[in-house]
Amino acid sequence: MNGFSGITYQAKLPLLWQPANPDGQDIISARQSNIGLLRALATIETIPEKDPDAEASVAKTIDRLEAKLDIAMRLLSRLIAQQTEMPLPAEVVLSAHQIEWHAMTDAPVQDAVIRIALYLSPHLPEPVQLYARVTSSAPVPYQAEFLDHDEEFEDWMTRTLFRYHRRELQARHQS
Repeated sequence: MNGFSGITYQAKLPLLWQPANPDGQDIISARQSNIGLLRALATIETIPEKDPDAEASVAKTIDRLEAKLDIAMRLLSRLIAQQTEMPLPAEVVLSAHQIEWHAMTDAPVQDAVIRIALYLSPHLPEPVQLYARVTSSAPVPYQAEFLDHDEEFEDWMTRTLFRYHRRELQARHQS
């Protein structure tokens, strides 16, 4: 991890990059899509708290409904994943402002602007689209800083990274 500030998340995630020449509207469109995706992931991945004041029959009905929705979401995710050609996974270190990845693909050119498609979760096989400037390209790991410095996007990305980081720590603690 080279010079990352704030919360980071390290994982092996499907990643694809390509050269890009975004204009302001491209960045705004990607931001809106990314915020929607990060919100959806928060909804899907967050376990709701039980209401202690709820009647037992209502609580059971809600639990059954949530279980059915979970099954439907898993099946839908699998179906979409089967129809989607996923890129190869890469070792990634991600923050709200930058990314570092290890991949055996062609190296991006130093200072080039690229678009990174990063699949954060198997629960929703849709990538965040990150426009970035390459800050380190040889040899691996490659590093890039995001071009979008929108506060709302950074907030949602930080929330997502915090949630993943916390789960990672919990998994280590339990094993």
